[in-house]
Amino acid sequence: MKHNRVIHTYTEQKVELFWWIVYLLTMLGGFLTGLALIMTPIALYMKFQLTWLLILFIFIPFGGWMDYKVYHFTKRLFWKNQHRSSYILFEDKIETKEWPEVYSTSPTERKIPFQSISTVIASYYIIRESIVLNTGTKITENAPILYILYTLDGERKLLNIPFPNHHDEGFNVWLRHLHEEKLPLHYTARPLYRADTQVLNDQQRLYYFESTNELIEYPFSGSWKADEPLAFANWKEEESERQALEESLNPKLKEARLKHSPREWFITSSTVFSLMAIAIFFTLEMAKKQWLPADNVIFGLIVFILGGFLFFYYLRRYLRWYYMIYFSLIVLILGLISLYSGPIYENLLQQQMAKSIGISSFLFPAFVWIPYFIFKKFTKKQ
Repeated sequence: MKHNRVIHTYTEQKVELFWWIVYLLTMLGGFLTGLALIMTPIALYMKFQLTWLLILFIFIPFGGWMDYKVYHFTKRLFWKNQHRSSYILFEDKIETKEWPEVYSTSPTERKIPFQSISTVIASYYIIRESIVLNTGTKITENAPILYILYTLDGERKLLNIPFPNHHDEGFNVWLRHLHEEKLPLHYTARPLYRADTQVLNDQQRLYYFESTNELIEYPFSGSWKADEPLAFANWKEEESERQALEESLNPKLKEARLKHSPREWFITSSTVFSLMAIAIFFTLEMAKKQWLPADNVIFGLIVFILGGFLFFYYLRRYLRWYYMIYFSLIVLILGLISLYSGPIYENLLQQQMAKSIGISSFLFPAFVWIPYFIFKKFTKKQ
């Protein structure tokens, strides 16, 4: 006879000190950038009283939006760090105290007897993603998660239990006990849950689990670290076969898979734009010190062509001819800013270099094909 003995208790961990420092520095940088976007156009116009500087006022709403987002992200981060969900595994049930809704006043409590559970799915979820600026490599940090599908009062429900990392022994404890209780164990490598942002809600995840044919059996042998690579390989093999068959029947599916997301477009465009702006600043400084001839457009072209290499490198997975038009427009914006900002500089050499960079932005469309076709050809070879 079972006496509801506690097998394991898991409470979500607080944010590590390292990531606190990263988040706070990032938020500080974002706030100061937003503040600069608000104050710089106003300060420049008040100082120089040039009508064309009014165009810079379009950055003010963006700066306000950025600071608004920084404030709410920081507030949400502090709240979630103080309201952490807990999960208790008993001999014959699971009890939880969860905070699924941010800023909710009380937690959601659940009691799930094993006889109501239809299946348990082991998988992994995304904790955070980051991009290495100098290589464009995307780093994804993930950890294991359990999805518990159960029925309560005739209604299908889903419980998500995200664990902190792949080395957490508690995950093995949960898997072992659920396996010993003869509950069906399955596996998917499809990431359906993110800790940093919501990609799907519980109803959407539940619909996926009940309608998909992507789940495979998970033969637990005692260790998630030992079992998961084999499970992933089996799942990947089946997924590749399904994907190849579906894309052969409908080629548009492959095109949709390769297309870049709005997030990728934003990160790539803003990163390359910022780096080219920094390069232009140093070019103007070198012209001021007479290290570069100020009346030569070649230096602006070099900045823009190098920026093109970086831009098309980031997007090399799916390159289309109209990407050249898009990037040329980015260059033109930078060139116009440089051209019309010339009178701001007191140094004549800087004024001349700013003009040369502006002119080079109009010449750049004749050279944009160079980085584009290099990466286009390279991608085809891959």
